[in-house]
Amino acid sequence: MNRYVVLARFDKNTEEKLIALRREMTNAGYASSEWPPHITLAAYEDLDAEALCVLSDIAYRLERLELRDRETHRRAA
Repeated sequence: MNRYVVLARFDKNTEEKLIALRREMTNAGYASSEWPPHITLAAYEDLDAEALCVLSDIAYRLERLELRDRETHRRAA
């Protein structure tokens, strides 16, 4: 059975901050994943390889999203 996961990754600066946070949580006794920081968009089992290629093509055409904290968002509004 083939399993596929579609992930949204963070920029390097954000990823480093999330890894540091995860390290602190792990040191405090919380379980953590070996996966890099990400947002799971979808997970598929037995997906046709051609359909996966179509999804990949769509993903590469998407623009990057800028993430902002609440305060930055309020100031921009």
